[in-house]
Amino acid sequence: GAVHGLAGPLGGALGLPHGWLCARLLVPVLTLSLDRLEAAGENWDGLERFDELGYLLTGLPEAGGRDVLANLQQLVDGLPLAGVPDTIDTESFPALCEAATTSSSMRGNPVPLSATELLEAVSNAMEEA
Repeated sequence: GAVHGLAGPLGGALGLPHGWLCARLLVPVLTLSLDRLEAAGENWDGLERFDELGYLLTGLPEAGGRDVLANLQQLVDGLPLAGVPDTIDTESFPALCEAATTSSSMRGNPVPLSATELLEAVSNAMEEA
């Protein structure tokens, strides 16, 4: 949810490819979402979805959300993604993250994320590996 919710405004404003943005945003956004779910200390449906995804990605019944993140990071690291353009306008990130909070895609995220949290995810995604 939040990956697509961010990729739309960022791609449109910065001229970045949607797939490239989704790949770069996937692990940072899921990490924030899982952190929020775990911090809530409740058995949210989102935590169960992470565990189910852990099993689907690894085939191990005991796999959980952190296994999902590690597996997806390994997958993204294996992609031939171009680096972050030097000309990217990072000053526009806060406004774009604020705009993304109203995206219909955000409703599909397992937990609501604030504009500040989205900005953290975007910043992490745009760091060179």
